[in-house]
Amino acid sequence: GGGPVGGGRRRQSVAPDAVTYGSLVARAGAGRRLGLALDLWREMKRRGVRADVPATNALLNAYAKVGDGASAFRELRAMRPLLTPSIISYNTVLDAYARAGDLEGFAEVLKEMTSRGMG
Repeated sequence: GGGPVGGGRRRQSVAPDAVTYGSLVARAGAGRRLGLALDLWREMKRRGVRADVPATNALLNAYAKVGDGASAFRELRAMRPLLTPSIISYNTVLDAYARAGDLEGFAEVLKEMTSRGMG
């Protein structure tokens, strides 16, 4: 058979979902490429893909890698109307404040965790 490679099947386009974007944001964050992580996050929102907790945690971790606790905490609070932050979410924000040496921010997160029964 001189048919096309792949058995003649057409490739179907699959729209990226929260798992796909979460993985991409996680890779950008791991490389300390916060700008890329934020670009991917905005693209996800623009396409109408709803973030899940793991994808949001990936964004929080991208902030943590560069020690931006305030932005991480802001994102954690922004997720609350739709999602329930996990202990991983809070620990990631704590990590961001710890990397920055921001004890006040760290204490604020601990206080919130305690008030939510996580501390």
